[in-house]
Amino acid sequence: MQHATCNKQLDNDMNEDMITKEIEDIEREIAGTDLDASVAELVNDWNDRKRENEKDPAQEEIRSFVTGSLAQKPEKPARKLFFRYALPAAAIITGAIFVVRSFLPSSDPGKLFIANYEPFKPVSEVTRGTDAADPFTTGIENYRNGRYEEAYSTFSEVLRNDQSSVTAHFFLGITGIATGDYNKAAAELKMVAGTGGEYSKEAEWYLGLALLRSGDINGAKERFVTLAQSPGYYSDRAAMILRRLK
Repeated sequence: MQHATCNKQLDNDMNEDMITKEIEDIEREIAGTDLDASVAELVNDWNDRKRENEKDPAQEEIRSFVTGSLAQKPEKPARKLFFRYALPAAAIITGAIFVVRSFLPSSDPGKLFIANYEPFKPVSEVTRGTDAADPFTTGIENYRNGRYEEAYSTFSEVLRNDQSSVTAHFFLGITGIATGDYNKAAAELKMVAGTGGEYSKEAEWYLGLALLRSGDINGAKERFVTLAQSPGYYSDRAAMILRRLK
């Protein structure tokens, strides 16, 4: 949820445009005045007062400096003075946005896949909706232990004997992703995604990733839109990918 909130804030391009425009306006105002010299004078004044009042509380020092400086120089534009001090802060904010974005997954489909893919974790050796009969159980055990090539072969054998096994289609699909056979993975997962049955949402998520990795961006978007509009574990993650694909 934190990552999702961060992405929502950083993707608010309207706010960034407003910050950029304000900075440009401030710089134009500064260029037409002698504000730089005035600021330098005020900074020196600040340092003098600080040395004279080292024992005063910090809050009182700041209050005295600001009110005194403005009273001595009423002809100086207070708004411009304020923004002159605010300008470095605005630049820091803009820079922070750039730095944070550099660590976020880019819009490149391959990088998005890498950032979001992790192998599915079966809830138990006897998975939901199965009778735990061999060789299916052997395939699950191989998958759980990262022996994906062996698992792929085992699930393929299961489907040769029973094409109606939705669970076997799902596990062959996610094993296909693990072995890099993304087209085969997508074909298997399409038989499970959107059915409303066991592994339906999981299949939707991994199908979206398989399509993303194979280059079918539009197909992937369709799957992520469905997930983003549905409550559940994958909703925020799907919405994040959609924002990056814009």
